[in-house]
Amino acid sequence: MKAIKIISYVLMTSLLISLFILPSYADTGEGGASQPTEGSFDTFAEVYFNNLGENFGNNKRGSCNYVAAAMLLSFYDTYWNDDIIPEYYESNTYLSGSDTLNFETTNSPGIFYEPDEIANVVDPNNLESNSLSETGLRRLSQYIDIYSRYYFHFNLLKIGKDEYNAFNYSDGVHPLGISSEIRDQVLDDYLFGLTKIDEVTGQEVSVFSREQIEFETCGYNNEGDAATLAFIRQKVSQGIPVIVSGGPTDLNVGKNGHAFIAYSCDETNIYCHLGWTSNSINKPLSETNYRTDLRATCLNIQNLEHKCSDNYIRISTANSEMVKYCACTFGGHPLHEHTISRSYDNNEHTDTCTVCGYSETAAHTFNYVSASDEEHFCGCDDCEFSYNEAHNMQRTFNSTQHIDTCVNCGHIVTALHDVSTRNTSKGHEKTCSQCDYYSLTSHNYVLSINGRTCKICGYVDDFNMRDEFLEPPLLE
Repeated sequence: MKAIKIISYVLMTSLLISLFILPSYADTGEGGASQPTEGSFDTFAEVYFNNLGENFGNNKRGSCNYVAAAMLLSFYDTYWNDDIIPEYYESNTYLSGSDTLNFETTNSPGIFYEPDEIANVVDPNNLESNSLSETGLRRLSQYIDIYSRYYFHFNLLKIGKDEYNAFNYSDGVHPLGISSEIRDQVLDDYLFGLTKIDEVTGQEVSVFSREQIEFETCGYNNEGDAATLAFIRQKVSQGIPVIVSGGPTDLNVGKNGHAFIAYSCDETNIYCHLGWTSNSINKPLSETNYRTDLRATCLNIQNLEHKCSDNYIRISTANSEMVKYCACTFGGHPLHEHTISRSYDNNEHTDTCTVCGYSETAAHTFNYVSASDEEHFCGCDDCEFSYNEAHNMQRTFNSTQHIDTCVNCGHIVTALHDVSTRNTSKGHEKTCSQCDYYSLTSHNYVLSINGRTCKICGYVDDFNMRDEFLEPPLLE
């Protein structure tokens, strides 16, 4: 059996999920699961599992450990990182008509639910019994191989069957039943077996590392049910869902154990999703028959970055426009108030929530203030990033001086032209050695029979009066 990195209950580091006022519940009547009243949720886990009515694995033939594991992963895929479950396994939530979505009453997205004829198997040799014959068991095993490509629950079943021989051909009722230890190994194999192609190297690499995802457990080392219950309560009060495995409390009620999700608590109860499609949500643990030999497993993902899932989709009835939502920004719902830590580089700043890992990046918006004739101060209006740099000067000039103006801060530096003069046939040409200033004034000639001379600069032109005039002008 492969070793999983376990953090003990005593030494564990709690994943900090925001803590809020605990929920209130309204009774829906005899036989119905209690439902949260609108506006009553305090953590994402409460919202998700209280509304997870159908998008999870079909819990048949003892597969509860796999169903619970898939529910835990679909929660984190929806709320934390969309790379946890591939898109082809996901069942999104689609709504139409309303311009807005009520986050607290919308059916939760998750994974595709297997039809009964696949999950429960029709046994042609044993139609009247709940127990599968050898033929029925072989058919179920084949279904797992075939449908693992389409159903995430079956994908986990295939890992258990292939890697740990976790298919009991001698049990026609619960052939898929496994221990919590094997379930955690299947979770480990799945999470750290996911690969992707590195965009830089082109090599196949792991999607997640053990520094990003860690297992936290209690009850596996004889800690006792009281310690395990305390562990579960601590975690769910922080918004961290926990897989709970429990043995039968009353053998007259049932002899089988069960695995399920605990996701919230109040002063007296821990509330669970039992993994079935009816009468399964918001069940107090104290009212179940699975309260002995308790074991608990959860994930610590505080080092895993957030990646939006966009699994909530609204389709407008007006124009059929499809709008996708991730839970992290769902209608500005105040279920989680981000605790922001800001980092920055030379180009942009990033706000990252220290609780959930959600981040937003924006380019700096600079404000420039002149510091001297040589440089200005650059500071971002939205963060603490700043530096000094040389002015970005743009030069203009007039007849007496050139003017340098910084295009960023507006600082102006002026200086008189550094003029040099050239006397040419065009006239008196003046240029500045520091800018593009240019001036031209005409010579003031004095004519003679042999040419002309400028009275100002003395420039002599070889102008020949006889070639230019039929009658000579008056001479001085």
